[in-house]
Amino acid sequence: MFATALMLLLATTAPPLCAAPAADTPAAEVRGLLQGEWFTGVVERGRRRTLVAAARGEIANTAARVGRRVAAGEVLVVLHSPDATAALDAATSEELESRAAIAAARANGARIERQLARRDAHPQLFAVEERESLRHEAAGAQAAIEQAQARHELAALHLRRARELAQSLALRAPAPGIVVSVPAGDGTHVEQGQPLVELQYGEELVVRFAVPATGVIATGMPVCAWLTDGTTLYATVHELADAADARLDGRIAIATVATAATLDDVATGMVARVAATTAAAHANR
Repeated sequence: MFATALMLLLATTAPPLCAAPAADTPAAEVRGLLQGEWFTGVVERGRRRTLVAAARGEIANTAARVGRRVAAGEVLVVLHSPDATAALDAATSEELESRAAIAAARANGARIERQLARRDAHPQLFAVEERESLRHEAAGAQAAIEQAQARHELAALHLRRARELAQSLALRAPAPGIVVSVPAGDGTHVEQGQPLVELQYGEELVVRFAVPATGVIATGMPVCAWLTDGTTLYATVHELADAADARLDGRIAIATVATAATLDDVATGMVARVAATTAAAHANR
């Protein structure tokens, strides 16, 4: 299994240990100069975010198109989910029934309280046992009210979640960006969690590079990247996440590297060789 690291890059001035090895340098010597292996990557601008299906269903409408710029909050994909619709219908019915149960319990409690008040006002007209029996009923009615209220609180929570799920069937752009991938089109049946749209946002310079998912690259690790035009970049990995990138050999993880500056003169699409280095070699110069 492979991982990809997304790196926001710091600067083009390289510390000594970031010097690129010659193209014919044996891998063993590269590992001796640096800490560990070196990997292949691609230079890009901006970070990526994948939007996934909130529930199982069918894509009813896809407004997202690869290469299209989208605004924050813009609807990109609309799902039709019978499961979500059924959950909302059931939650709505349960919430209404729980409201009715509270009303009925309160009405019953009020009726018993009126009877008890009337008997307490004229104790000589009613037996002691009858008044005690009503007090018993009043306590039970109060317990029934509390139980109905607890049921309604739970029903209201389920309804709120069902409504949120229904609203999430319309996938919206979380920020302004560019659509880079739309894996599925209208009419496609999808499962919960299935990727539907991938967005690229921001102007930071990044490098995505594939690495074995064996702990070779970790968050907080300083790295160097050597580009095909001779530029050397260095940065620090701060995120790892699963993703797929056909250019980097299938299933990969993504590591994002924090940037201190945007490098306007670095062209996107260039291939990079990336390796971990020492923290001491990674100081800004």
